Amino acid sequence: MQEEAQAQQQAQQAQGQLDMQKAQADIIKLQAQAQTEQAKAQDIMMSAQERVAKIHEIEATAEHKEMEYDMNLVKLAMELEDVQFKQIKDAFEYAQSVKMANQSQMAVAPQ
Repeated sequence: MQEEAQAQQQAQQAQGQLDMQKAQADIIKLQAQAQTEQAKAQDIMMSAQERVAKIHEIEATAEHKEMEYDMNLVKLAMELEDVQFKQIKDAFEYAQSVKMANQSQMAVAPQ
């Protein structure tokens, strides 16, 4: 009888150890799953940050190009004003020379 009780106690201890090992294995499995999920979340976060950085880069490039186009437009407007000023200056000088020529002809011509 004592042997049966001892055998039963050993069986219960073995079953207890098995249950404890199974519980530890389940905990390890859950920890591994949690680490996997965390790694996936970090990967998603990194991907999102890379996309945000790319968007900022595109915005900066677009802003740079817009400023460059505005600067070129101002340069073109200034060149156009220079051309118009030169035309006005040339027309004025031509008018002055015609006026001088007319005055010198009137001075030479008898009245």
